[in-house]
Parts: sequence; C-alpha cells; structure tokens
Amino acid sequence: MELDALLADAVAADASDIHLKVGRPPLLRRDGDVTPLAGFSDMTAADLGLVLRTLTAGRRLWDRTRLRIPMRIGDTIRKITIARFARTLSTLVAAGVDIITALEITGQASGSYVFEQALLGVRQRVHEGSSIAQPLIENSQFPPMVSQMVRIGEETGEMEKMLKKVAEFYEDEVEASIEGLTSIIEPVMMILVGAMIGVILIAMYLPMFKMLTLVSNGAG
Repeated sequence: MELDALLADAVAADASDIHLKVGRPPLLRRDGDVTPLAGFSDMTAADLGLVLRTLTAGRRLWDRTRLRIPMRIGDTIRKITIARFARTLSTLVAAGVDIITALEITGQASGSYVFEQALLGVRQRVHEGSSIAQPLIENSQFPPMVSQMVRIGEETGEMEKMLKKVAEFYEDEVEASIEGLTSIIEPVMMILVGAMIGVILIAMYLPMFKMLTLVSNGAG
C-alpha cells in the first residue's frame, strides 16, 4: 500500500489534524514550509516520526511512552509538564481569564497529550460545578502536592500565588533532575565512546592480523 493511501486513511480518522494535507502528492507542513511527499522514498525518519506524532493515535502513544522512560527521564518529563501547567494557569488566572478558558488553554499549551486530556476532564468537571482541586485529586497524573496547593488557593482566593509556588517548586525539581541525569549519562556516554573506539580499532587491525596469519601459514 502506497504512503498516500496510508496517510489518507490515518487523516480521515483524525480530521482535526492540520499538519498534514493528503493529496497528489501529500504535503507535510514543517516550520511553515510545505514539503511534497511522493512516497516512502521521499520521507526521512524525522518526517515519518513527525507524521506519527501529529496523528492523534501516534501522539497518544508517544506521550504515554515518554512518561514511562526509565532512568528518571520519564519522571523529569512529567515534572517539566507539571511546571508548565502551573506556570501557564497561574499567568492566565492572574490576567483575569475565566477558569474554563484558562484550563482549555493550559491543556493545549502543556505539550503532552496525556495532560491535555486530563485537563479536558478537569475543565468538564469544573463546568459542571465541581471545584478545580477535586478532579485533580482523582487524576493520577497530578501529584497530591499539586492538588492540595490548588485546594488551598481556591479556599483562600489566591489561586495564582499557589500555582506560582507549584511552578517554582517543580522548576527547581527539574533543574535538580537534569543535573542528576547528567551525572548518570556522562559515564554511560564514556562507555559508549570507548566501545565505539574499540570497534573501530578492531575493524582497522583485524584485516592486518588475518593477513599476517595467512603470510605465516604460507611461509610455513
């Protein structure tokens, strides 16, 4: 099956996709540039990855996978997203944006399909008359500290201040996590570089050893 047909089926299932326009040839929009794609031979791995992430199913799988990456990488991504959520919502609330609209904008700005869907659920519950904190408490994506700070903000009328404190806390956590990841990654990178150098040396000298062996056997 040609790429045109595959992408047409995928986009037909997700009409909200605005990054991909299927025609003859299909067009991929990237950083404002429109690139015609005649088939698989015209796509780089980055192009294919962008298409998969753009479609809803691919984006959902990608974002859920990112949050489960081991070595504290997934945990760091989660902290970055929560810090972005708290900072964005704090700014919008302080600017006087109504909470329903603020939650919608915050979800779209989160950069994560998982958190965007979680905030859509929170927005719906708030629209039905719930407090903001309660659906956050019931959602496993948000740590207890976040929901409790939001609850305090609601009760005291200082939501933006509490959210700002949450954002500052998680931004500090992200910085510490990145420093920890760096200390973990450095020795791993050294091992990988050493292994690559070893492979190159073996590839360079192995033919010479084989030649010497053949010469020795011939002389014998």
